[in-house]
Amino acid sequence: SPGAGVHKALLLLSGLTLSGIIYFFSQYMGQIKGLSGFEYWNLGKLIGMPEYMNGVWYISLMTIGVGFISGRGGFYFVIGGFVCYWILAPILAASNLLPTPETLATLEQTMPNYMRLTLFRPVGIGMLIGGALAGIVLALPLIVSAVRSMHNATKMKTALSKDEMPIHLLYIGIAGATLLLFVISITSVKEMGIIRGGLMALLGTIWIWVAGVILSECIGRTN
Repeated sequence: SPGAGVHKALLLLSGLTLSGIIYFFSQYMGQIKGLSGFEYWNLGKLIGMPEYMNGVWYISLMTIGVGFISGRGGFYFVIGGFVCYWILAPILAASNLLPTPETLATLEQTMPNYMRLTLFRPVGIGMLIGGALAGIVLALPLIVSAVRSMHNATKMKTALSKDEMPIHLLYIGIAGATLLLFVISITSVKEMGIIRGGLMALLGTIWIWVAGVILSECIGRTN
């Protein structure tokens, strides 16, 4: 509707200004007035939560803003974080699968940070990639249909067919990307060889396409 963009821009600027003011008072008033500002609130320690449940909250309106931007898709990421630390972590602790304090001291890590880096983040990334690959399989008929539509558009001379990207541009892009990766692979390492360089170029081109689809899937679900 007319004026909707201006209204959204005003809301964005208002939220930005309010967040900046609150951040200023919470961070820098200690340097000016001698007040004690804080950034992380260890609520878990106050209510007796174990360290592995990661009850530390980041105090910032930016967190609320990220929630508004991510929308409904980001809600599941938030739930995933609570599931990791409030359900899976107690199960791991009850099963004696968590590292000892001596091990954490050797690694110079806290328990929540250790679980995030070695357990939860790799599993989460794997779930994202797995879901995106499943999305590719489910969307494969649509991809084939889109390529077929581009093929048919080159044979038709109607006004509607001119809106389709010419199929030869797609083929030129694929060939150019493969050739570029081939040149990079055989010139970067002397022991590479033509056959191995060709395989790397082919697999690299396929991976770029798969990674692009995965990125599109993730962005489409989380904004």
